[in-house]
Amino acid sequence: MDWTNFQLDQIEDTDLVVASDVVFDPVLVPSLACTLQEILRPKKTREGPKAEAFIACKVRNESTLELFEHHLRDGEQGLKLCQEEIRVPDGTVRLYTIS
Repeated sequence: MDWTNFQLDQIEDTDLVVASDVVFDPVLVPSLACTLQEILRPKKTREGPKAEAFIACKVRNESTLELFEHHLRDGEQGLKLCQEEIRVPDGTVRLYTIS
């Protein structure tokens, strides 16, 4: 998916996004955050639970992950962002739940 040129009509209505290792280039972070905000935006026609995203990121560059978090929190959607870290043999993985 090209986050820099995303159109919501490119995908079916979804209530779940799962991604791994997609937060790595600071230049792409604003577009990724915008795409997630658009996908997770409450739909007037949707019934049932709100959409959620689960994102797993290996911690390579803390400032890139902070930028990602900043763009999600400061977006117009007011997304809820929860995170936890788990230790793996070769470092740390940060798990995000976004709704």
